[in-house]
Amino acid sequence: MIRKIIFWTHLVAGILTGVVILTMSVTAVILTYEHQIITYAEKAFYTEAEDSRLTADKLILIAENELPGRPSLTFINDRRAPVYIQRGMSAPVLMNPYSGEIIGKGAIKTRAFFSWNRAFHRWFALEGESRSIGRSIIGASNLIFVFIIITGLYLWLPSIWKWITIRPKILFLKSNPTSKARDYNWHHVLGFWFLIPLFIMASTALVFSYPWASDLVYRVYGEDPPSRGGGNNQEALSEQLMPENILTIEDLLQKSFNYNEQWNRITLSPPDEKSEIVNIRVDTGSGREPTKRVDLKFSRYTGDIKDIVTFSDTSLGRRSRTYIRYLHTGESLGFIGQTIAGIGSLAACILFYTGFALAYRRLIVPLFRRKKN
Repeated sequence: MIRKIIFWTHLVAGILTGVVILTMSVTAVILTYEHQIITYAEKAFYTEAEDSRLTADKLILIAENELPGRPSLTFINDRRAPVYIQRGMSAPVLMNPYSGEIIGKGAIKTRAFFSWNRAFHRWFALEGESRSIGRSIIGASNLIFVFIIITGLYLWLPSIWKWITIRPKILFLKSNPTSKARDYNWHHVLGFWFLIPLFIMASTALVFSYPWASDLVYRVYGEDPPSRGGGNNQEALSEQLMPENILTIEDLLQKSFNYNEQWNRITLSPPDEKSEIVNIRVDTGSGREPTKRVDLKFSRYTGDIKDIVTFSDTSLGRRSRTYIRYLHTGESLGFIGQTIAGIGSLAACILFYTGFALAYRRLIVPLFRRKKN
């Protein structure tokens, strides 16, 4: 009786949210290698390397003229690469590090393509007040998807644990007598092998959909969720310190270049005029792997590193919340993690098809047979 109830709730939940889950899965497949594709597309904006580039101080002045409000500057470990100027989550602007020329916004069409798919993935690309409705539908569907995965595991469990009953649930059969048998086989096999990736992707999505889920990550570790728009943690310069006594930003940037020769990108956050501390992030990963980056806090008095903040130095709550962000896309596990997430999303598309095909045969086909009779 319990199994029957779970079966029907699983089926009905799948029918109600299937199309939404399919759209999330299709867009997730498209977004799998977004970062790598954009990086490749923007190699077209690389320039010939010259003997020396402009100093970081001059680049900052040019960047602030282009994007007022102290935008960050990201340097790629390739002397041909442009400097990326970015303020917050806005699209970056590319700048020639040798001439200071603003190249543009990079691979605009490629970025726009992925941006639209990301928006559709999160809120059906709706605008204005409708965006919150889209978010709510996506969030509810994700929650139901978690339920579908859990009930799917229960329904997958064989009533008799013998190889003859387990085999069609974990291995693709070379020949199936009917299309129904094929769909049944594929639904069970894909559900089994991609249970963990799909559960991780669906459950981590709840953190983005619901504030209570995001806050829960912190509260599990006994921490208070951070308030939005944190304060200014920069330390002020002494009033007695004269401008000529302050080290240049270029001096500090050169120190960060030498901190780890394996760096892939370095992001400089320009300080305000009265700040003693200059924050520079050294990243040895793809930019999407939090465990491979370190934040250096330089003193403009001496050029010494006053503090080094690694991923492991942050609180457990903050660490978990950050890790969840990139675990959702698989990027926290590098290229292999991305690939698993992408294949898992593709598997979800096939699960949608096989699930609906099985539901159609169970619910719709009998109705046509009754009419004929």
